Amino acid sequence: MSTTTRVGRLQDKIVIVAGASSGIGRATALVAHDEGAKVALLDYDPQGAKAVDGLPIGCDVSNPDEVDRAVGEVIDRFGRVDILINVAGINDKYTPIEELNDRVWTRVFDINVRGTALMTKPVLEEMLTVESGAIVNISSTASLVAGGGGVAYTASKGAVSSMTGEIAFEVGGRGIRVNAVAPGITTTNFRANSSAILDLHELTPGAQRMFDRAAGAAFGNVPLGRGAEPSEIAKAVVFLASDEASYITGSVMVVDGGRTIH
Repeated sequence: MSTTTRVGRLQDKIVIVAGASSGIGRATALVAHDEGAKVALLDYDPQGAKAVDGLPIGCDVSNPDEVDRAVGEVIDRFGRVDILINVAGINDKYTPIEELNDRVWTRVFDINVRGTALMTKPVLEEMLTVESGAIVNISSTASLVAGGGGVAYTASKGAVSSMTGEIAFEVGGRGIRVNAVAPGITTTNFRANSSAILDLHELTPGAQRMFDRAAGAAFGNVPLGRGAEPSEIAKAVVFLASDEASYITGSVMVVDGGRTIH
């Protein structure tokens, strides 16, 4: 009886996952590895990334020197980058506009928006030399419907979606695809990680009101009646990164159990 060896959708691809130590990032790294990729695991907490089989590298995506060092390390090790997946991000603890301060606004945008751009630039430069590659960013349905976060977080994810389309337009004729996934409610420790990074462990009164409103309506607005598992978001990300999505670019794929159809 003959046997066939399964070839993964990302077989022998060199993949960078930025924000790989937990949640959607970790799940994406695991799925990419299972699909045959060699994965570089970038995170401000490289110890967490060591739980996944790959090359763990400490990196604050909002620091351009650290980003350049990390990308250089990947290229030195593997010789190229085929796929970049930008997952690193934080939320703003549902902080409403009247309680928003410059520190929270700046840190959220530094990581979610500037960090995505900083990661993309050096990787894209390498991809352009061979006119081949795929980039997948993580946006959020919070950029599409109100109540998914505070004003800094929702605005930052809207910026990620806009950036995705613009970069896709700029490089579309040069062999590189750029897309995003907009998850809905997902079972992760995202809020706890954000609290640690922002040093913001207690919700302000306004943020508590916002959170209570969002939590009260959360699953009632999801036709599938539940939040996503990180692996379900990761599978959408890996699809967009793979050759199966060869004619998809500039898209924001909503993966939210139907929440945004309301």
